[in-house]
Amino acid sequence: MPRKVPSTIFYIVAGFFVCVVSLLASSIQLTGSVWVKFAIVGGFSVPAIVALVTGLVSSDFRHWKRDVGIVIVSGQAQQHLGV
Repeated sequence: MPRKVPSTIFYIVAGFFVCVVSLLASSIQLTGSVWVKFAIVGGFSVPAIVALVTGLVSSDFRHWKRDVGIVIVSGQAQQHLGV
């Protein structure tokens, strides 16, 4: 039980950053270079990946496919539903 709390917190943070990455990827206009968009999206992807991997490590990679799927789908749903 105590190991679920930190992993859940890290999953929530990762879901937030997935939502931000999705929002940035769909809203950034390509006025300049494509590399600028890649840099911005990539910069926000790093904290999402770090938080997700930290959550997986704290839960000992139990049910990792389910957990990663929930984080990605919920992050996308937040962006599309406007929650």
